[in-house]
Parts: sequence; C-alpha cells; structure tokens
Amino acid sequence: MPMIEDFGPIAPYLASPDVSEIMVNGPGKIFIEQAGKLIQLERRFPNEGEVLRVIRQLLAVSGKNLSPQMPLMDLRLNDGSRMTITMPPVTPVPSFTIRRPSFRTWDLLELVKKGTMSAPMAEFLRLAIHLRLNMIIAGGTSTGKTTLLNAMAALIPRNTRIVTIEDTFEISLPHPNWLQMETVYQGRGEKPIDTRDLVAHSLHLRPDRIILGECRGGEALDILQAMCSGHDGSMATIHASSPRDALSRLETMALMSGYEIPLLAIRQQIGRAIDMIVHMVRTPDGARLLSSVTAVSETEPGSIVVNDIYVLNRHPVSGRAEFRHTGFIPPFIEKAIADGVQIPATLFEGPPPSDSAIGAR
Repeated sequence: MPMIEDFGPIAPYLASPDVSEIMVNGPGKIFIEQAGKLIQLERRFPNEGEVLRVIRQLLAVSGKNLSPQMPLMDLRLNDGSRMTITMPPVTPVPSFTIRRPSFRTWDLLELVKKGTMSAPMAEFLRLAIHLRLNMIIAGGTSTGKTTLLNAMAALIPRNTRIVTIEDTFEISLPHPNWLQMETVYQGRGEKPIDTRDLVAHSLHLRPDRIILGECRGGEALDILQAMCSGHDGSMATIHASSPRDALSRLETMALMSGYEIPLLAIRQQIGRAIDMIVHMVRTPDGARLLSSVTAVSETEPGSIVVNDIYVLNRHPVSGRAEFRHTGFIPPFIEKAIADGVQIPATLFEGPPPSDSAIGAR
C-alpha cells in the first residue's frame, strides 16, 4: 500500500479520526467534514493528473483499475471507508468522495450522554428491540442513521440469527451468529448482485432478523414482505425528511419493484409490516438528534395512521433541544402490558408538549 503521504493534500485527513468525509470536486476544490461541519481546504491538487494518480493508487489498494468504460465507481477501501468516483463525461473533471466509517460503536447510553436523545427515548428503543418491532430509521444524509442502527441492533439478543445487507459494510455487531452481505457491482456487460438479490437470497439463510443498511429501490417490497412473513424485529434505514415522507418513499420504492401491484395493496403491506419510524435530523451546528419516534398502524385496509410518541422541541428562548413524550401510548405497548410485559413507568412521565404531532395518512 502507498505511503499515506503519497495522497497529496488529503493525506492528513485520511488519518484523522475526526474527519468523516473527504470530497474532491476536481483539483482545486477540496472539502472535508470535520466534527459535523463542512470545511473547504486551502490546499489543492496541482492538476487533474494528480487527482487521477491518487484515484489510481486508492483503486490499486482495493484491487480495481480505472477504466474509461466505467466513469462511475463505488468501492470499499481497506479501512472500511466508502469511496465513490465520478469521471468524465459524467463530471467535467475527475472527482471522488471518501466517506470514512466511525471507528467506534456507540451504545444508547452514550448517545443519551451525547445529547442525541433523552433517557426515556433510549429505554423505549431498548423495549422496542425486546418486543421485536419492525422499525425504519429515517433521516437525511449524514444524520446518524447508521450510528443509531448499530446502537439499537447491538441490543438484539445474542442467540439471534441476524443477516445484514449493505451496499458497503458499515454495520458492526457483537453477535456470534451474524452474517454480512454486500452488493457487488461488476463491469459493463456483467450483471451486478444488487440489494434485491441479497434480500431474496437472505430468506434462504434462516434469519431471525434482517437488517437492511439502506432501502433505496424495489427491495422495499421485498423487505416489507419479509417483515410480514415471520422476520419480526427487522430494521432498515431510508433517506426521508420526516416519518410521513418515509412512508411515501416506501410506497414509491415498492412501486419500483417491477410488479403490477395496486397502491392499496402496497399500503396494506406497509401498515402491517412497519411498527415504528425513528427519525434523525442534523442541526446547522452539526449535532445529530433523534427528532421523533413514531408509531405506524393500519386502522382499515390501506389506511395508515402515524402517531408521534416522542418529539424533539426547541426551547423558545435558549434554543436548547428538548425531548418530550406526546401523551400517545401506542397499541403495541398496550398489547405488551396485556401480555404481562413490565413497562417502566418512567417511559411516559412528564407533560406532553402543547404542539404534539399526531396525524393520519
């Protein structure tokens, strides 16, 4: 492997633990994300040739070669970083982005101390794992979805068979019976092994729970069907601006599956498969916060109702984040109580906020 100094102006940041992303938009525009903030570097590559040299060196480490026939490439580096390359004619100049993984796994207690969520919210998520609820973790880019997914999945009992499916390995679990699956994108003319292939294949691997790193296409229908067919406690992440937007995106992606399925049938699948949506946001100062925990239920065929259980409010004067219970007790909690499950009273203590968000879809 080349010496890290050979990577020019990005070399110091490849080794820096607090740099989560490196963006090279050609030789003269280099950005990093450090401590949650985007920073443009004063340093630059002298020319496009140097950008190409660094791209080739990083590709060589991964056993791949640069090819004019593949102007788009997505790969994983040896340290687990995800590298995306865009070349002419797709972009006017050679460009690449390196997304570096978090080299530590946070647990829910640490996320509470960090201010990502409140202690009752963390305890509620712990209970949701115990109750084997099917959950969607939603949010925008770099809002902390995978960090939260790792923290929650670590709470799954150790005697559980887990299969994880990702485009690039980012999930890290302490479980002995855990199988990782990663998509494979071949060269032109060769059929890729995509997320849909892996979800379908995973069903033959006797999983108790399936964890989908990111749902972005027709595999939405496959994971919904898996959740409805005995794989309770499964989870997936999705890019969405709100819990309701997450449901809309699931509908759209399920329609991308290639099957002629009526929208009403897809909504029935969603209402019966998804128990809860956990939504993350990123503030302008770079903080990642759990903005809402939302229950999903089907009141009648094709009618999905969403009710916020916890929400994030901002103090009107200080702007400080305040996590509040809305006053809504979801049906799965009532069922758990009826089944004899001990529910901590502290989960729902405190007055609900005046602008509690409760709505129907």
